[in-house]
Amino acid sequence: MAKNRKSNIEWLRIFCMTLIVAYHYAIYSKFTFDNGITINKMIIQFLSIGGEIGVNCFILISGYFLVDSQFKTKKVVKIILETVTYSIIFLIMFNVANAENITLTEYKKSIMPVTFSLYWFITAYIILYIFSPYINKLLNTLEKSDTIKLILMLVVIESIIPTIFNVNRHFSHILWFITLYIMGAYLKRNPIKVDNRKVIATSIILYLSIFISILIFDLISLKIEIFKGNELYFLKRNSILTLITSVTIFLSFVNLKVKENKIINKIASTMLGVYIIHENVFVRKILWCKVFKSNLYVSSNFLIVNAIFSITFTMIICVLIDLIRQKTIEKVEIKLFDNISEIFLNTKICKKIKKQFNRIK
Repeated sequence: MAKNRKSNIEWLRIFCMTLIVAYHYAIYSKFTFDNGITINKMIIQFLSIGGEIGVNCFILISGYFLVDSQFKTKKVVKIILETVTYSIIFLIMFNVANAENITLTEYKKSIMPVTFSLYWFITAYIILYIFSPYINKLLNTLEKSDTIKLILMLVVIESIIPTIFNVNRHFSHILWFITLYIMGAYLKRNPIKVDNRKVIATSIILYLSIFISILIFDLISLKIEIFKGNELYFLKRNSILTLITSVTIFLSFVNLKVKENKIINKIASTMLGVYIIHENVFVRKILWCKVFKSNLYVSSNFLIVNAIFSITFTMIICVLIDLIRQKTIEKVEIKLFDNISEIFLNTKICKKIKKQFNRIK
């Protein structure tokens, strides 16, 4: 009998994407607050916490699953096709509607979104995925103690030192993703048995600690000019506090005892689509300020209502759109790719290449 697939990680995907959408609501709504602390400013700052944590958790998930899996060219192709499909559709839509003055750079990025990093996360993730087989080979040759040493070195160099001394040293998304990937892989190979209630409580405390650090910087900046603009100091993606919070949230869901839920699994499969849709360069220009008019609530008692509605509605609509894409456009694209691949594999050139590789082996 086939073993049922648990939906704990799928819940984590949905949770993380919700954090990311909330983060984008906070940063793209063009909120302008006066000096000092207000309830609405605290709400927006709280919503801005989750974006970096969500990204970290997605890469931890990748390391957790990919360390024991085979590289699949079709997976890369599917991600590229999905990204290109949405970016070109939105380019055409906004071009026809004359909704925005589209620049030459935006044309270029929309036509080749992965090459020109229209979505920085997609480009960085694909590079990470291409390197994943080699990272896995390295991890397979290392003893547990050596893997721990490698993780510690990466965390010290990429997280602890930058946090303490406030230096980026030309921060690299790729190297940071590799660090998180190795951590996720280690946690898969070496499960940590913990009291999940304590881990969840720790996650909440750490999350609130980041929020408290923001409030402290807010207060200090009122008295000391040099601290202005540093309110989100501990919110950087590679901040040690953000990293630990990300890991504890990840462990909370890994150790969560839930049964398979096909609906949740299906919704989770659309999370990349949710990101690509709402973070599109044209969509985000109008989504928060023109569709939801979020910036008009900067001083309103209903800001939290607008935030919850905007984030929830965005998630639901994007999920529905991507479900439709999966049932229609994606099927056609994958079938076309399979046919082209089959034709290419049967060409004389490809057969000769295969023979050469077989001789080398």
